[in-house]
Amino acid sequence: MAPRRTSRQKIIDAALKLAETKEWPEILIVEIARAAKVSLAQVRGEFSGKPAILKAFMAQIDQVVLDQAAEDVGEEEPRDRLFDIVMLRLEAMEPYKLALKNIIPQLKRHPGLALELSGSIICSAKWMLVAAGLETHGSTAFVRTRGLALVMGKTLDVWLKDDDAGMAKTMAELDRQLRRGEDWLKSLRGPIGALGVATGFAKAFMSTCAKRTVKNSDEEPVHQA
Repeated sequence: MAPRRTSRQKIIDAALKLAETKEWPEILIVEIARAAKVSLAQVRGEFSGKPAILKAFMAQIDQVVLDQAAEDVGEEEPRDRLFDIVMLRLEAMEPYKLALKNIIPQLKRHPGLALELSGSIICSAKWMLVAAGLETHGSTAFVRTRGLALVMGKTLDVWLKDDDAGMAKTMAELDRQLRRGEDWLKSLRGPIGALGVATGFAKAFMSTCAKRTVKNSDEEPVHQA
């Protein structure tokens, strides 16, 4: 007998199901509640808004990968371990591929949504590194997690268009991106090099946040996106 789904899970599933046929900004929270067969009060009790539902979905995928990943990474090369982990992640997202084809492009059209989800994207990258036995600290972790997030994003773009059951194009892109990332990390000369890149990331992020804060200073917070 299948375990009974919680209200939280019903809401996530309903939102992703609706996204199969509608663009994410057009989906109303009341529609999600209706599709999930829960009250608006229950939706509010679980989530602050639609971005929070996407964050919960990403955390759900993280959990699936961590449940399936082997704890003993053995003698595999780091790139091979990451390859396996990212492929596990894509396999976990396969049932939601149609919905993600509609959701992912919205991150490019709506920078505010992308910025709101950025923390969860980085968090997922961190956990994928942990699952691959590549957990790091300090500036190295800062650079590596953002590098992997970029690799995952570029691979995801190819995966969304790859209808081959064997995912040959996706695997080729992932291998290429991981090799590029590996070469890039090798080009960092010690902690000074890593710190310089980390500082650059931080400055760019703070600049983006500052610009958005000024732009939205007279607006009310919006959680529909």
